[in-house]
Amino acid sequence: MISNLIDSNEEIWTALKRLLIRGINSGKVIIPYSFEHLIETSQRSIEKAKAHDKFLFDLSQGIKISGEPLVTSRIIRNRIRKRRDSLTTYSETVTLEQMQTDADYKFYKKLKNEYDDKVEEATRMLNIFRNTDLGRFDSSQQNESIQAIINRDANHLSDRLKSFGSKGFFQRRNVKFSDGEIPFWADVIIDSLISRHKITRKEALRGSELIKNNGLKIIPTVYIRSSIEGLMAVKQQKETVNDHVDITRLSTSLPFADIVFTDRAKQHDVLLLGLDKEYNTKIYSGAKDNLNEFREKVTELLE
Repeated sequence: MISNLIDSNEEIWTALKRLLIRGINSGKVIIPYSFEHLIETSQRSIEKAKAHDKFLFDLSQGIKISGEPLVTSRIIRNRIRKRRDSLTTYSETVTLEQMQTDADYKFYKKLKNEYDDKVEEATRMLNIFRNTDLGRFDSSQQNESIQAIINRDANHLSDRLKSFGSKGFFQRRNVKFSDGEIPFWADVIIDSLISRHKITRKEALRGSELIKNNGLKIIPTVYIRSSIEGLMAVKQQKETVNDHVDITRLSTSLPFADIVFTDRAKQHDVLLLGLDKEYNTKIYSGAKDNLNEFREKVTELLE
């Protein structure tokens, strides 16, 4: 969306740019900065990347969506300590744009290339398997399969919390790649809870019970990711790097934002899963009818 706001000469994008700037100046619109924007923008030329980054930073007024693991650890902390989620659960403030120098640009470009390589390596065999025609699932099988993935991910978190609560430690599971290892996603979240949020062993046991008793819906970030990944598995859909960037963005933005933009395929998935209704979020793609509807919505907001 940001690239079209800057580069496109089409009337719809020019009008949207004016409306959004007006909305930001009036205090009625927030367009947050994000890590996903930085790694995507790094694939452009250095001049375009810097220009796009400055444009979004200026629109954001220093509000940045926090990374998915950090948001997830804050949500779990809130559930354990009976706190309400707030703006600071999902976001943080930054005082400068993150791609000011050539070195910044090269850092994010290298990071994106490394991310691409790992996603492609991790999904290679999966995508080969999904190339096999297994036939269609009926609706009940689809729901069961998606729920199985949601339950699996809930158990990853619940079991680690239970282990830390009862033993004072949990078993880590690194993910191996051809060029090294990275921590398993659930380990990153539990480490954040322990080191950043200082949860006690008693609190960890409470967190484990909360997840066991209530399911993954109490942790929106992981629930959204698991639901979309589950749907992709049911559809035997090949996974791409862009899919995972989009899922990361959706997992932190759907519970936080009133309006979210994504591509048409992910919009379809979100609507099919009912995640837009679950979080009372309007989701748009770049399709012309969506853009016109979005323009009307923003215009009404500013009247």
